[in-house]
Amino acid sequence: MKNFLQKTFGTTSVRDIELSELKKVLEGEPLMKRTMYRKMNAVAQSRPAIKKGEKYRKEHVMAANYDKSQRNLQWGFKCLHLSVSEANHVASITIENKQGIKGEITVKTRDDTATALDDYEAIDTLL
Repeated sequence: MKNFLQKTFGTTSVRDIELSELKKVLEGEPLMKRTMYRKMNAVAQSRPAIKKGEKYRKEHVMAANYDKSQRNLQWGFKCLHLSVSEANHVASITIENKQGIKGEITVKTRDDTATALDDYEAIDTLL
């Protein structure tokens, strides 16, 4: 442990190391970013109990909350993160054509906490 502290922080005493720096090295940056994301979007807040067969839907992040430099000028989503219970069977996503100009956009699902084939039907299509 002392070798690790000396090599990483230049000291063998944990007392001399900032807690945030120690957590960053031990847990890694992705975990810290995910924690900040969850705090920002209130993912860690208590959720209502969902009974079997009951439907639950919550939109976490509204596109309006993002800075204009992060937005696409022609296309956008009303909601950027959606949670659904298994009873929903279908999740509807609204793609907004902000300028009303005819165009094409590719829609593709991506595995995360749910995986294609096991949890949902994968989509890769041109609209």
